[in-house]
Amino acid sequence: MLLYGGIGYAQNIPFGLLKPLFLFNNVQHQLQMTPPLDECFIPNPAFSPRSCATGLFEGEANIFEPYWAQWRVGAQLKDTLLTADEKDEVIKTAVIDSGISKEREAFQQMDVTCEKGADEEEICHGTQVASILCSKDHCSVGEAKNAQMYVYSAKEPLVDGMWDEDVADAIEDAIDHNARVINLSMIYFKSPNTLRIQRLMEKVKSSQVTLVWAAGNDFGQENLYPSNVDNLLSIASLNPYLGSSIFSNQGASTDFAAPSDYNMLSLEGRRFSGTSGAAPVVSGIILNMLKVNPNLTPPQIKNILKASSFDLNSTGFDHQTGWGMPNMVKALLAARYVREGRLNIPSVQVMSMLGVDRVLEMVNRLGITTLKDTNDYGLALVLGAGEVSLLELTNVYATFADNGMKKDPVFITKILDKRNQLIFQNKNTFKQVLSPEVAFLISSILSDAKTRFEEFGSALDNETGAAVKTGTTDDFRDSWTLGYTPDLAIGVWVGNSDNSSMDNIAGSLGAAPIWRELMDKFSNVRDYEFMPPSNIVQSKTCFHTAKKNSQQVTNEYFLKGTQPVKSCI
Repeated sequence: MLLYGGIGYAQNIPFGLLKPLFLFNNVQHQLQMTPPLDECFIPNPAFSPRSCATGLFEGEANIFEPYWAQWRVGAQLKDTLLTADEKDEVIKTAVIDSGISKEREAFQQMDVTCEKGADEEEICHGTQVASILCSKDHCSVGEAKNAQMYVYSAKEPLVDGMWDEDVADAIEDAIDHNARVINLSMIYFKSPNTLRIQRLMEKVKSSQVTLVWAAGNDFGQENLYPSNVDNLLSIASLNPYLGSSIFSNQGASTDFAAPSDYNMLSLEGRRFSGTSGAAPVVSGIILNMLKVNPNLTPPQIKNILKASSFDLNSTGFDHQTGWGMPNMVKALLAARYVREGRLNIPSVQVMSMLGVDRVLEMVNRLGITTLKDTNDYGLALVLGAGEVSLLELTNVYATFADNGMKKDPVFITKILDKRNQLIFQNKNTFKQVLSPEVAFLISSILSDAKTRFEEFGSALDNETGAAVKTGTTDDFRDSWTLGYTPDLAIGVWVGNSDNSSMDNIAGSLGAAPIWRELMDKFSNVRDYEFMPPSNIVQSKTCFHTAKKNSQQVTNEYFLKGTQPVKSCI
């Protein structure tokens, strides 16, 4: 069965059928060559605080700050890594808190005040939190300079549930204003799992926003949140000795930890303690990552932070500090690594080895008719420099589903008259265009849910076990998702009829939810596992060297006779 929707032409051809590399292992390998800027923001007793504490905000710093203050200097050192255009890139963010001081310069345009009133001298909790991200005119100071900030005031509850309504309204409005990061300081016992926020998490899940949520200050209790979505990060607090702050909540839902125990603020002479101050430190890192690469998805952001964080209590994840303390400079380098498309290099190299002529020959054999003249294309064809129709591309995926057997798509299978007599029978043609072994390898790659989670999170999760691929063209003009089970192939295209850009709608956000719902409804299989033909073998393979046996290995399928024979060193 073939199902497709939204006929159109686009520039993106999902030729990337090679096994995706484990990006963040590669990133970590590359970042070992980072220059010794690490001395300034990775705590190390071998380095004096004096050597790096040359200005947290506009040159104001105390050289006697504890060692983790050196890490905060990364907010300044990032300027050496950002181009002029990246520094000018305006990323929208939102701060939702219990009160923002109306008189603060950065927030004068916002109609929000503290509970105690704008005329009182006390600086509100929300103002202190927001000031870590930016303060003063036009967000000129702070960890996220030049951000466009929306601020929302969530009052203390007068009756049960009112506080939740404020938070939900603010989150929804920030998403509608295309905020990429939402910083919240709402601890769990003030935010019960109301149905309103639960439903809102589905909207968050399908958006491009990352919610950065303070873990809470309940002295080590488990932090609980409305829903476990990929877009939500829970941030614990670190003390000056790089352990968990005594007040900081912890547990399995803790993602990262950042300094917020007697922290300096960008407000003159002020300090702050509490996980509410840790969250904007991470929000600031994410906003700067988005300056470098505005196309990052929330799962990519989370994985970059995981790959570039500094382990604290133990290697990998722990309940006290999550994946560790995010590293500003390494995160920016990793964001640029992804932007520059380093993962496309293997595909280009394969096409270079094969030659454009041979690739087009295979494309035409699979049924693509829009790509013909080899003089019109170069190696960029593998990155999407050609146009295809949705119907033909969906039928290619149906060929993968049918073990390499190509059938021409038809709209009419037969016609019967009023007496149920056959008038016309469409005789479909069948042709083996790929070997069953090659078709299986493609299906195995595209159905690997664990690997694609690194890129897309749970956006492509479905009940069927389908093989699936997304695609996005330049400037978000086209959003693709194509996939299949043995009984059904579905292709979905989302875009504007005038070929204008959509608002940051990637394949995983636009077409994927439609594809997933259709697949779960119309496919007859559940949790399907593509089975290898007899001529396919499994072999342990190293991530980076494609040789067998290593401490970092994965089991991969190979056509018999092509599996690795050399061992890793």
